[in-house]
Amino acid sequence: MGVKLKNNAFGTLAAGINNSVTTVALTAGQGAKFPTTSSDDYFYATLIDSSNNLEVVKVTTRSTDSMTVTRAQDNTSARAFIAGDRFELRPNAKVFEDILSESRDLNGAEFILDADADTSITADTDDQIDIKIANSDDFQFTSNKFTAQLGSGILLTKSTATSDEASSAGSFTENNYNISHTLTLDGTLADDAVLADFTVTSDKCLVTSVVVGVCSLKCHVDIHTVAAGSFKVSVTNKSGGTLANDSTMVLNYVIL
Repeated sequence: MGVKLKNNAFGTLAAGINNSVTTVALTAGQGAKFPTTSSDDYFYATLIDSSNNLEVVKVTTRSTDSMTVTRAQDNTSARAFIAGDRFELRPNAKVFEDILSESRDLNGAEFILDADADTSITADTDDQIDIKIANSDDFQFTSNKFTAQLGSGILLTKSTATSDEASSAGSFTENNYNISHTLTLDGTLADDAVLADFTVTSDKCLVTSVVVGVCSLKCHVDIHTVAAGSFKVSVTNKSGGTLANDSTMVLNYVIL
């Protein structure tokens, strides 16, 4: 789809045309020298008379030797031509402008980023961007949302509020209904392994409270032993692989 090119295509008019007709007939058999068009394909051709007056036209359909054209392209004016005048596919400014425009608009085509062609970005689905790394569809952007696909994850930088695995039984105090903190692993955590319990304290927590927790990594967050002023948390690695030492995860809780 888009502008078409072909080397050294030329022909002559089988019949004269005035300055308004939109069908140009070439001498029998000459149409095959020009590009084949389908769907939104097109190409530019130049009409030239014996005095070297010319007009650029946009050919939107070629049917054998018959061309459907849009007249007066690329800052030229429509004019009359007679049988035998030339019809040629020449390089012109509009061809290069259209090629540059098409190179900026991928129209859903995959854009390859690396030498071995296994990392790319594409938007072949409307309002969705997909990122492939090492032939794996890792990440997806949609309206107001960024998604890490199954087996992928988001590595977050450390914040000032951290809790290490080695000391995770200590308390982390927060006095809001919404609680968030960053936990940094002090050692590796195997797949399906459970991180030691740690306690989160909050004066908003009641013995009757329901506490919901989520993790930024592919981990299961288990809230248990809810009491007045605190609750306990354990984290299970569900990433499908080992989480490395010093991996960080953001834990968010809502007290209901």
